[in-house]
Amino acid sequence: MGLVDAFDATWSAAVATFGEGAPRDGLEFEDSSRRLGEMGEVVSAAGPRDGWTGPGADGYTILNDAQAKVFDHLSSLDRRLADEIARSAAVVVEGRRDLDAVRASVHAVASALPSTARGDQLLMHTVRRGFDDIGRVIRRVHDEASAIARRIVDLGEEYRALSASSPAVP
Repeated sequence: MGLVDAFDATWSAAVATFGEGAPRDGLEFEDSSRRLGEMGEVVSAAGPRDGWTGPGADGYTILNDAQAKVFDHLSSLDRRLADEIARSAAVVVEGRRDLDAVRASVHAVASALPSTARGDQLLMHTVRRGFDDIGRVIRRVHDEASAIARRIVDLGEEYRALSASSPAVP
């Protein structure tokens, strides 16, 4: 196995970590965020009308306003989740693109080198730099994906907290 073949095997393994096909973009959460926002507006509009006063109207207003706030918060959480999923997809796409650029660079240099002792030295240097570049791409993607994962975990905690604090109807 030659140096470029060894590089290509490592590159292929690195590319495989990104999976195949287009990553999800979070659009389904943007859609649900919009629908939840609309539901919050509907609930807000269902508040007591003019002429309805007294303790019943006051209690209804309190619960209605609290429920509208839950919908608004859910809408915000879904929008933030969509943003994180979109960021995650972008990280995958950028990682794939960067790995492809590393491979193209190594192959371009390798194909231009003469078959001499000096060419072999330059090829070894080029392939070593390519391995280093693959490592940098994988580390960067891992760090970015880990940060996104932490934010998504935090959003999950917010979803759970909102569920626990939702207004109960007596």
